[in-house]
Amino acid sequence: MILSKQIEETKQKLSDATNRILVESGLPAYLTEGIILGILADIRERKAIELTQDLASANNKLEKQNDEMQKINAIDQAVDKAVNAKLEDKEVIVDTSTAAPTNTQSQEVDLQSALSDIRNQRAQATL
Repeated sequence: MILSKQIEETKQKLSDATNRILVESGLPAYLTEGIILGILADIRERKAIELTQDLASANNKLEKQNDEMQKINAIDQAVDKAVNAKLEDKEVIVDTSTAAPTNTQSQEVDLQSALSDIRNQRAQATL
């Protein structure tokens, strides 16, 4: 059901019930006003409880998401550190009798490409 229709129907039911009770009780309006204000206070208290529960639920959800993001960031930092360490490692032993120096360059390009891919994935994950 559409919310606006539900609100209108509820308002009409409350109004009808209030008018019916006022007629049945025969109490004057100034006495009935106190009763209705008491009911309104009860409704406001219930609203406050519901809002508090909703806030607590939203906070719990945010805390869980924050914990997950911290775990992802820790893993991401560890991967970054490992990849950067590999890129900064200048000590590469190459057996010149079996491999050409371009093989080392190719490995460095592969590592740089992997690091770039990781950074792109991290940027997409944070969106």
